[in-house]
Amino acid sequence: MLSITDLLKVVAPLRYAGSDDAAFDRVIPFDINNNDSTVLMWVGAAKNSLLSQLTAGTVLCEASDELPGNDKINLVVVPNARAAFRQVLEAFFKKQHPAGIHPTAIISTSVYIPADCYIGAYAVIEEGCSIGNGVSIGHHSVIGPDTIIEDGVIIGTHCSIGGDGFGYEKDNAGHYMQIPHIGHVHIKDHVDIGNHVCIDKGTLGATTIGSWSRIDNLVHIAHNVQIGTDTLVIAQAMIAGSCIIGNDVWIAPCAAILNKINVEDGARVGMGSMVFRNVNKDETVMGNPARVTKSG
Repeated sequence: MLSITDLLKVVAPLRYAGSDDAAFDRVIPFDINNNDSTVLMWVGAAKNSLLSQLTAGTVLCEASDELPGNDKINLVVVPNARAAFRQVLEAFFKKQHPAGIHPTAIISTSVYIPADCYIGAYAVIEEGCSIGNGVSIGHHSVIGPDTIIEDGVIIGTHCSIGGDGFGYEKDNAGHYMQIPHIGHVHIKDHVDIGNHVCIDKGTLGATTIGSWSRIDNLVHIAHNVQIGTDTLVIAQAMIAGSCIIGNDVWIAPCAAILNKINVEDGARVGMGSMVFRNVNKDETVMGNPARVTKSG
């Protein structure tokens, strides 16, 4: 059982209203019918009026004019309830893989794996790779030659990182012949990569994913792409070769970005959009073809 003291140390509340003996042992979605005093919930300011209907539990909430008093529950008032709830999950409930290398993993003898890393079952790490501290690589993922993975990177299951890109040229007989890819992938620190993600290595240089960026499941990132920091690329998006994606960019599910396109800092690409031209700083584009719906 976790005490209210444990909780308040993690979330740094604006104020607390409730019992000093409050405690919780599980978290649940916000439920106005809850009658269990040992659960923790959160609610955004838009739904603060519902707090008056609760009869039990501890709630992370945000200050607002509609914040009612309710002595049946414990209220932890914070600036951002969802962010505080994330902190609680991280501190008390998140299950982490223990450090270590699964015996079925295949790792080149040229690669050093720091002691605090996790390498899952049947993962493959090929020659010349550099693996930072605290890296986690999930089951069945393949890390191609010379890939650089910096500290704190998390890679999910069944990923292909550092394979050849899709580059072909016709020979004299008219057959498409692959252009050899001799580059690599560079994943900078604290990047999260989901499951079934494919990131191709550069033709000559690096395909780069910037620090603290988040790549969702089933994303394809082609050769020579450069992605900045704190950027989100969401499920089933495709970024074609040699695109430059800036910092704090949001690329929605099923979006496709044509090769050699620049998407500047702070831009937003809407769901299912087909991007055929550069996107300027802080612009929002949507549609097929993608058109500007909000200027920077």
